[in-house]
Amino acid sequence: MPFSGKITTTNAALIPAGVTVVIKDVKTKEEFKVLADGEGNYTYCLKCDKEYEVYGLKDGVSSSTVQISTINKPCNERLMLNRDITMPTGGFLAGGGYGTATNGERVGGAPITIGTIIQLPNIYYNFNDTELRSDALSDLDLVVKMLKMYPEMTIEIASHTDARGSESYNQQLSEKRSQKAVDYIISQGIGVGRAEAVGYGETKPRNRCVNGVKCPDNQHQENRRTEVVIKNLGASFSATQQDPEAIKKTF
Repeated sequence: MPFSGKITTTNAALIPAGVTVVIKDVKTKEEFKVLADGEGNYTYCLKCDKEYEVYGLKDGVSSSTVQISTINKPCNERLMLNRDITMPTGGFLAGGGYGTATNGERVGGAPITIGTIIQLPNIYYNFNDTELRSDALSDLDLVVKMLKMYPEMTIEIASHTDARGSESYNQQLSEKRSQKAVDYIISQGIGVGRAEAVGYGETKPRNRCVNGVKCPDNQHQENRRTEVVIKNLGASFSATQQDPEAIKKTF
C-alpha cells in the first residue's frame, strides 16, 4: 500500500533534506529506513494489515512519532496513505546540509550507520538483462567516491528483480546484476572485498507487483533496482564525521 509524506521544520530557512524516515512495525519491531529527497519528500510501500510507528532522524535528532495503520484498509495501489513529519530545528545545519548535488542544488547529510540502505535511483535494468545502463554509472561513481572517502567502509551491492519469470531464474539474474555493479566499482580502484555482490531475486518487491498480479512495465521497473547496504564503517568514518566542513568539501 503506497505511503508518502513530507518533512517540514519549524524554521522555514532550514532546508528539510537529508532526513532518514524510520518506519517500525509495531508488532515485529522490524525497522525500514527511507532517505527523504532534497525537498523533504519520501515514499514507501507498506504491507497490509500492519501497524507502524514512523519518525524522522537526522544528525542524532529525532522527531516525534506518528502512527500509521493498514489494518482493515483495502489493500491496493489506489489508496495512498500520507503522514507529514515535523523535525525540530536542532536536527538541521544552517545552509542546508552537507554539500551540493551535481546540478548545484543543496542536499542534506543523513546519519549513516551500519545497516543503512542507500537507494540508487538511476540504477535500473532493462527486462531480462544484466548489463548496466549508461544512466547507472553516475550513481556508481558516487558510491566509488564514498568508498574512497572512507577507506575502511565495506558495503553490499544488493540487486532485485521484478516478479516475471521463475523464482530461480530471477535469483540468478539478480546475482549477475549485482556482480556487474561490483565489477565496475573495482575497476574504479576500489579494493576487492570492500563491495559484496548479493542478489535477492524477486523476494523484496517495492510495490504490489508480485506473482499473479498484472502491472504496467514502469511498476515492474521499480522492482528492478540496486541498493547499497552499509556493512562496516571503520574508525576513519567516525573521525571524518566529526568535521562537517571536510564532508562539504568532499561532496
